[in-house]
Amino acid sequence: MSEAAFADILSAQLPGANVFQEVYYKDPTTKQWSENDTLALIDDVLILVEAKAGAAATIASPELDFGRHAQSVQDLVLKAYKQCDRFFRYLNSADEVPLYQRIEGIRLHYAGSRW
Repeated sequence: MSEAAFADILSAQLPGANVFQEVYYKDPTTKQWSENDTLALIDDVLILVEAKAGAAATIASPELDFGRHAQSVQDLVLKAYKQCDRFFRYLNSADEVPLYQRIEGIRLHYAGSRW
């Protein structure tokens, strides 16, 4: 399953939703470009999805090294949480904030500002 699957699933399950993949924005704290995988907007509801790939330790049986397995799962959850938290802090940084999407994998294109 890839990051793109979430956009396909949300588009099919939420007709009328605006679903964006690979949403970019400038982190107000670091001033660096940041990215989230999928953003869906329907009416006044925002759904943010951050997909993380499992490390080998999370795929292997926990029976072999449970401590490593648990740490890998925790790392994946924390990374996704921090990435989503950064996005929500960005949304709260101003009344309106610009979001961008990559066009043809090269340049960023303005996607809108009423978020």
